[in-house]
Amino acid sequence: MKRVLIIKLRYIGDTLTLLPLVRALKQMEPEAQVSVMVYQGTEGILTHQKEINEIIAVDRNEIKTKNIFQNAKNTLGIWRQVCRKRFDWVIDLTSSDRSALISWASRAPIRTGVPLGNVFEKIAYHDVIDENPKTTHIVDYQMASLKRLKKPVPEPCSRIRIPEETENKILQQWGFFLKFPPVVIIHPGARRRLRCWREDRFAKLADRIRADYSAKIILIGGPGEEEILRRVEANMGNPPEARIVSLPLIELAALLKQAQLFIGNDTATGHIAAGVGTPHIILFGPNSPKLWAPRGGKGISLFKAPSCCGCKQISCIHEGNPCMDWIGVEEVWKAVKDLI
Repeated sequence: MKRVLIIKLRYIGDTLTLLPLVRALKQMEPEAQVSVMVYQGTEGILTHQKEINEIIAVDRNEIKTKNIFQNAKNTLGIWRQVCRKRFDWVIDLTSSDRSALISWASRAPIRTGVPLGNVFEKIAYHDVIDENPKTTHIVDYQMASLKRLKKPVPEPCSRIRIPEETENKILQQWGFFLKFPPVVIIHPGARRRLRCWREDRFAKLADRIRADYSAKIILIGGPGEEEILRRVEANMGNPPEARIVSLPLIELAALLKQAQLFIGNDTATGHIAAGVGTPHIILFGPNSPKLWAPRGGKGISLFKAPSCCGCKQISCIHEGNPCMDWIGVEEVWKAVKDLI
């Protein structure tokens, strides 16, 4: 396999789960040139991983525009791009008709995908992953695509490499308290509202950690989460040492690497913390940690296994947000004491 394309047109956390697959592929096929197709804005970590030879960043808005003519034009442009590169093997892990057609358009002699159960699967793929996605962790599920090579598959490795200059930049910016551990980083936001633990509970937990461990508390958030951080801070007895929003992903990884503990909801940030080896506590609700728990480092996933687990996370059939509300402060505090 000389040229391999891996497609994952999803979100940041989803793209991070590709790292073990890429590393295993390069170990099994050292001469392979690996390209990864992801959405623009999700590639910030992947760009710095030496096993990836090329990033093809697709503008989500361009291929999802409601203007059918513009959509068709943009999609055809992607088709021509992948066809010109003459890939030997395409591994499509997106699970969508759109990515299936991109796989088909590549004309690669070998195309592997995930089961779609429709005509697009039949025309796009030569084989599909035969593991059950409802019972198999996402990393292991994606690694199953390598069975086609008929070689021993290495153990998954989710480690994130960070350029030295990025680590130095973070130390220069925030070293005045990073040098005095313990530092605890808390991310109270999430892409979906139903994944969020209550803000007052994050505040109460932060106060307790600071009181018992003299910890430095850093609140972090992504784009649009500034107000969430403000509300958490408003509920705290004293303000955090820092409130940081929208760091570039690789700088976020460098910051997390300096912490003694990360606490957050089920988001990409947890995968980054695990990838840099930082102890982490992840609060799960709509998703199961059996499928999505971060790999790497020492971590604890807290989960109440609601019967409705696996919902679309758009609205809750129950009053409030019980799958997250059932996780109490005392339970998280116990996990803190086990890790800090």
